[in-house]
Amino acid sequence: MMNNDTFEARSTSASSRSTMPATSLELSSPRVRDIPIEVQAVLGRVKVSVSQLMSAKPGEPFWLDKHFGEPVELQVNGKRIGYGEIIADERDNIIGIRMISVEADI
Repeated sequence: MMNNDTFEARSTSASSRSTMPATSLELSSPRVRDIPIEVQAVLGRVKVSVSQLMSAKPGEPFWLDKHFGEPVELQVNGKRIGYGEIIADERDNIIGIRMISVEADI
């Protein structure tokens, strides 16, 4: 027969395990590491009105809030995870992103 103190200690310990954040050991598990994610590189943003968008002609530019050479924002599920720089292969056939910083609160 179990006394109340023992039962409470065990149930508290079990409930705290279910609400604890994942540890680095769990995150390094092959099952977790193999989950595919999509990383998006956000080149920049522009705000336009609906009427500006509707009246836009082919070839009309929308100027972004970035300049050439500035880092691009990297996102996963709409959340910023860091910044990168645009890179290309030696023939400029393929572009990519070189990560230059990672957010501390991922």
